Amino acid sequence: MNSTLLGTSSSTKTVSVHIASHLRSLAAPCRSLGEQVSSASVAEMETPVQVKCDLQDSPDGSTPGSDSPTADDGFGGQCYFAGLPSETVASMPRESYDTALARPFAARLRQAVMLLIKPSSLPRPGLLSAWSEAFMSKAFHHCPVVETGDLPPEGSSVAVNLGLCLVGNMVRHDTRAPRVAGDLVEKLSLLLAVDYEQNRVQLLKSLCLVSCWDGAPTAQASLYGAWHWIGAGVRLMVQMGLHRRAAYADHLDSACLKRIFWYLHNCDVLQTACWGRPPLLRRRDHDVEPLERNDFETLSPQALVFVEKSKLCVILARMAEMASTESAPAMASIDAALADWIADVPAELQIYGPDGRRRPYYRPASELFILYFVAVILSLMPRHPVGERMRRHPPTLSVYASVAASCIVMLYDEMGCRDDTVGLLPMHGFFSLTATLPLICDGPGTEERHRHSEKIEVLRSVVSTMRDGYGDAHVILEKMNWLLRRVEAMNGDAHLSGPTGPLRGRDPAVGHRELFPFPRGMCYDLDVLQDAPPITSMAVAVTDLGPVEGLGDVVFDYSLMDFFDFDLGSLEAVNSTEEAQ
Repeated sequence: MNSTLLGTSSSTKTVSVHIASHLRSLAAPCRSLGEQVSSASVAEMETPVQVKCDLQDSPDGSTPGSDSPTADDGFGGQCYFAGLPSETVASMPRESYDTALARPFAARLRQAVMLLIKPSSLPRPGLLSAWSEAFMSKAFHHCPVVETGDLPPEGSSVAVNLGLCLVGNMVRHDTRAPRVAGDLVEKLSLLLAVDYEQNRVQLLKSLCLVSCWDGAPTAQASLYGAWHWIGAGVRLMVQMGLHRRAAYADHLDSACLKRIFWYLHNCDVLQTACWGRPPLLRRRDHDVEPLERNDFETLSPQALVFVEKSKLCVILARMAEMASTESAPAMASIDAALADWIADVPAELQIYGPDGRRRPYYRPASELFILYFVAVILSLMPRHPVGERMRRHPPTLSVYASVAASCIVMLYDEMGCRDDTVGLLPMHGFFSLTATLPLICDGPGTEERHRHSEKIEVLRSVVSTMRDGYGDAHVILEKMNWLLRRVEAMNGDAHLSGPTGPLRGRDPAVGHRELFPFPRGMCYDLDVLQDAPPITSMAVAVTDLGPVEGLGDVVFDYSLMDFFDFDLGSLEAVNSTEEAQ
């Protein structure tokens, strides 16, 4: 079924055998040709050796990468750091480029791959349009890196079209969609591997789109998956100079390029804040202006969601830089920034109106507020290394963290009632895990235990519905169960109590009405905040958070995952830790 939809003629295993056989036949002549080219002088290369790539699957019979409307992507073919004349590369044909660098095998490899697999073949027009529309209606607020001209049938970039179809299938309500998405990501990753797309702006868009997919488990390190593609996108973006404001001056695609930058920035921040991975983009390394409403072709609610999400990610980036500090003023600035953010959310995205009534359900807005509540939880975690205390005691977290988790559950439950959790992108697996921790650590012996158990079941159901399209869904579910067992065991071992005590989260430096300006009917737990301390006057603009004194180049060496000493890379780590104790 999927082979028919995607235009493939054989299975991946069969194709791999064909490739291996074909490449063996190509290896000897390619090595010989490479020796000839590498020994040639510059003068002898005035008429470069031509490597013919007769690709029968190209719509117009052109060479790989010529699907872009023009070879000029507006950057003159020049690397930001190269310092070389741009005309040297920009005027060089693809065949000359490969030959001049003694890369004849690269062209032959492309030819073999394209002839045998035909990864540039697109779904039939009806599916292409339907899947692109699914992306625009359900995923644009997450990855707004395309323009109207990129959409079929006018859109001419094969790689971008495959990316649109890929993400479109990730958000579809169809049991076959995850399988189709898996086939599409194989084709797109192959096009990226053989350097098919020569327009670098289109290549960046393709990397952004493929980074939405995280269907392979991360139990083993590999160059396949969201983290790798985000990293590749960031590195290419920096090569193009898009981390500097000057690169956008007078560029026709400046608005779209800004959105690409902020998409990759947001992904990098979430990878850092959520999984504790080292950041690729530090605040001091870029000076790109914040997104504005006029950076979008059409000012839609989805566009506003992305603008506000980018502001939240700026705050999360500051949290990452403050990971090793317990400075009260530094953390108070984060609290104030979160309070400012929630106060300034556009009316179009508010989930409650001024009269306290629930606005019509809109999933992108709900996702935005889920990210906000996740940020609140992360900001209230202990800000120092875990050490032995975490192994002996579960953390004691602020009631604010528990309320934020309950609000997350309420929003996810709304989605579940509408069968709308199927299309959630992979990062919601971490969001669900984040919300689980305060609910588990809120004292299993309290009267709230039964209610918290019901909330945890909602979070489990969210991850379960993502199972077919999210490679780590099973890992997340197992870790939720492990967290629950571990905390219950800690609370049951009275002899472990001692002078060190448990790690303690902090209370925010602002009042509950500033962090939770919602009617009490939104969440039952909002009632427990009525006696919370009043707000402290520390208004700090979201985009004006300066560096923290004395931190230097702090790498985010602390994450939520450190609380229970398990490695996100493997379930064996969870099981072995549990057995050892």
